[in-house]
Amino acid sequence: MTTPGPWTWDLVLISDPAGGEQAANGFGAIAASADGITNVIEQLERVPWEGPAAEAYRAYLSELRGTVLKTMAIAEDSHHATTGAAGTLEALRNPATETADELNRFQAAVDKMNGPNNDDLDFFEVTQVAMMRGQAMGALGRVRGQREEALKLLTDLLKAQEETLLGVRPPRGPDASKIADPTQRAAVEALSGEVNETLNKTGDSERAREFADKFNNADSDLARRLLLLQAADDLTAAELDYLLDHLDTDDLHNAMAVDWMPFGGGPEDTAAQREFYNKLAGKVDLDTLNGLADQLPEDYWHPDPYGDIPQLGDDLRPDGTNLSWQPLPDAGKPVTADTIDPNDVQQRGLGDCHLQATLYSLASTPEGRQQLADNIQLNPNGTYTVTLYRNDGTPVPVVVTPDTPVQRNGSGWQSTYDGNQANWVQLYEKALAQTNAELSQQPSIESGHGQNENRGYPGLNGGFPEEDMARLTGERPEKVDSPNVTDDQLRQLERDGKPVTVTILGEQPYKDPNGTNLVNNHVYSLDRVDWSTNPPTAHLRNPWGSEHIAMPLNDLREHTTYMTVGK
Repeated sequence: MTTPGPWTWDLVLISDPAGGEQAANGFGAIAASADGITNVIEQLERVPWEGPAAEAYRAYLSELRGTVLKTMAIAEDSHHATTGAAGTLEALRNPATETADELNRFQAAVDKMNGPNNDDLDFFEVTQVAMMRGQAMGALGRVRGQREEALKLLTDLLKAQEETLLGVRPPRGPDASKIADPTQRAAVEALSGEVNETLNKTGDSERAREFADKFNNADSDLARRLLLLQAADDLTAAELDYLLDHLDTDDLHNAMAVDWMPFGGGPEDTAAQREFYNKLAGKVDLDTLNGLADQLPEDYWHPDPYGDIPQLGDDLRPDGTNLSWQPLPDAGKPVTADTIDPNDVQQRGLGDCHLQATLYSLASTPEGRQQLADNIQLNPNGTYTVTLYRNDGTPVPVVVTPDTPVQRNGSGWQSTYDGNQANWVQLYEKALAQTNAELSQQPSIESGHGQNENRGYPGLNGGFPEEDMARLTGERPEKVDSPNVTDDQLRQLERDGKPVTVTILGEQPYKDPNGTNLVNNHVYSLDRVDWSTNPPTAHLRNPWGSEHIAMPLNDLREHTTYMTVGK
């Protein structure tokens, strides 16, 4: 695992006080805006209108003012809570800085004691290092314990405000039913129609309110789950946004997590979960979806990228990725064959060379680029639907949010992200991370090749390119053992424009004529064969984006294991 470098106060504390200050300012702005609206309403209520229409209008304004006042009170309480939490975190900055300095001093002392060979510690020094590590862990634990207390208090306070907010709803338009005069009744009905139409456009419709009431009053997680399934089918995108904003977050999480299949545990469960999530993600607003992503069980739209909190490693250095989710490059733009460049493939910290080499090989042919582009569709709400396949060719659509895990210092952890590259590789990688637990329950393409069944990105850490080729194209690839491949076969593969990967299993010590070492237990793309050299030379493209190999064909046959050939 990559380490972020020396300890700093923010790696110790994790949470940045600036985030709390921004949230507090946002709540403060809402409260100020609500106060201004309340003043306007009060002025309107004092206008000396007479008659039934005026009474209906004043009754509506009074109800509206009450709603705004409730909202303002919630915003003010939330402002106070976030301000207090931000202040607590700010007060921890100095202790966190001191802890970081202490950790770094300890590490420098350990490095000095170890000497150049890293093995020079005697018994007493080993004991001293153990004591130093214990002190460091204690300092780190104390700061993070105070941080956890502050965040728990904030979470409890905001949860209470959320429960209050669930009951706050803007009133429907003025009631004209009791107005006898047809002219006045028509005027109030017109006003009421405009108010209700405005509410409906925001998703605040009668049926959305009805779904919210049923959900919040349901007596079981299964009942709530079934209501969500129905809502995903019946409601518009705006209504679904409204609904999700007015559900208790704990109940929502539990409803999403409930195992509602009769027996559970089989591939039908993960498929049903994906289809359910697809319905939601294909409709709701991205802001709502991003908020929902971190509430879901197993973080479906934010699949596990290993971990997000730097811990104390055995060598006293920070160990952990400290990831955050950031928008993909070109998020919101459609993927076309013209936007796909095979050189976008640059494997980073994740061990998914099998996938990266397969993507490069497919993107190196016109047909492959077109298929890769056709299987990524931009949805109206800014998400993408990526179509993968089962081994039998059955399509598996996966809705993916346009963001990626990125280290705090901005360098990419997964795959190709560095801010300048196209997003298609990231979308495929993320779609496969979301569905790996489902697709890995199929029999392996190649008998004897096991599969990594972990959820999230760790599920892609190690694998075989034949599985990826089938999942990306819907067709079972051909396997050719490297020792048996002939020159004629390689020429035919080139003429046919076939995507080809080359797998090295086990230890195969080899250095090409340029001095580049062949990477063991790795997958390359067969970029081309240079037939003009004697002997002909196979050029293997490393998915790392560097350390490519140029090897005579006889060396290819001797030192690589097999080739995977797409259809």
